[in-house]
Amino acid sequence: MGLLAQQVWARDPDDIGKRARRQQLPISQKESQQWLHRLDAVSTARDGCPATHLISVGDREADVSDVLAAPRPAGVALLIRASWHRCVNAPQRSVWDTVVAQPVAAQLLLHVPRRGPQPAREATLAWRFCPVTLRPPQHRKAEGCPAVTLWAVQVCEVAPPAEAEPIAWLLLTTVAVETVDDAIERVQWYACRWGMEVWHRIVQSGCHLEGVWLFCYNASNSS
Repeated sequence: MGLLAQQVWARDPDDIGKRARRQQLPISQKESQQWLHRLDAVSTARDGCPATHLISVGDREADVSDVLAAPRPAGVALLIRASWHRCVNAPQRSVWDTVVAQPVAAQLLLHVPRRGPQPAREATLAWRFCPVTLRPPQHRKAEGCPAVTLWAVQVCEVAPPAEAEPIAWLLLTTVAVETVDDAIERVQWYACRWGMEVWHRIVQSGCHLEGVWLFCYNASNSS
């Protein structure tokens, strides 16, 4: 697990409240562009280590159709936590419903450490996986966006306690998932990104980097 590129930015206060028009903008004018920049950084790193298989890992903000459909060199793959109920070429129509319709491939026990007021517990996780073909977004059909075939892996807590937030991940990956061991490995890959989350939280909250950047941005615009 490593960090290949870093982009420091903060939202422009003037853009607050303009979420409704995001579908009308090209991705170059959206915050989502950052995920394409990061994929480019991974692809560039591949040039320097052609024998290494690199995986670009993203959280739910990275569930962007342009990222999923972006061309990638051989040896560069994606692993992204799903956020949207994307349409698929399957009877269930959505990627979430398609994976839920699959038989449980395995059940594994996971120790969940204490989190705030929630005590530690043992969680039973059900694992499902299958290949899916994502349809292009409805509002972008005129652009000729391609369908994207990849694999979906779901980890869902069985009978979680009422007072706890249940564990539920749906991962999309371009790396084949053909066995339970494959599915477990993909989830382990995604879990590794928590170390990066801790690092970013220290930079963002501990060092107040966003506040410093915004102060400099406002100062430069007022001068």
